[in-house]
This record gives sequence, C-alpha cells and structure tokens, in this order.
Amino acid sequence: MPKRKSNDQQLELEDQVELLAMGRSEAKRRKAISRAIQLSKERGEPLGFIPYGQRVSKDGRRLEVDPREAATLAFIVERRKLHDTYEQIVEQCTLKGFRNRRGKKFSVTSIVNICRRELPDLHLPGARRRKKSPKPKEAA
Repeated sequence: MPKRKSNDQQLELEDQVELLAMGRSEAKRRKAISRAIQLSKERGEPLGFIPYGQRVSKDGRRLEVDPREAATLAFIVERRKLHDTYEQIVEQCTLKGFRNRRGKKFSVTSIVNICRRELPDLHLPGARRRKKSPKPKEAA
C-alpha cells in the first residue's frame, strides 16, 4: 500500500505546484521544481522517464511490465524485424487498434522515438524512406 503523505508534505507540494502555475520568476520556479524533486526522492518515488512497456507499480517504488504496452512493443519489434518503414508500422498499429499512453493513435515520430529508446539495435537512422541506388553507368 502506498505511503500516505502527511498534511505538511501535501501542503508544501501544493504550494510548489501553485507557484509554478502562478508564473513566478524563473529562479522561484526552479527552486520550486528542485524542492518537489527533493520531496519525491525523500518519499522514495521513482523519478525520470518510464520506459515504454513498463509502468510504476502500485507501491510506487519500482517498475513492472505493462501488458498492453508490452504487446504493442512486441508488435513494433516484429514489424521492424520485417523491415517495415515507420509509416507502415503506424498504419499497422492503427489497424490493430494500438494506442499510445495518452490513448491517441501513434504517429511516425512516436514510433521513431520508441525504436530509438527501447530498440536501439532495430532503429536504423534514415530508414524511414529507402532511397534508390543510382543505376550503374554503362561503359561506352
């Protein structure tokens, strides 16, 4: 079961969020963000990017496999191994009904980013469009 925040911690976090929303000076915003990060670290909450195919566990302290994203990631891996272009993968994801974390259709950019971050061996820079090789010149 996740730890409950004390009233003081909750109020302090809410104050920092309010500071950000009010558009205070850059220095105050940076201080508020730093303090919010420090509080999250003290509580043992995970910080940073969550890899695609994983999610924060219910206890809030570790990552676990997200079955829906894992299935999508497996599909993307399969399509990249078949040398599909990013555009083709987007089309196939749409046809299969896969959605991103926000519930929207995948874009080419999102597929490229997933491949770059999660599948570096299958990410081929410039693989979006295959260029035709020039025809060899005939000898005169």
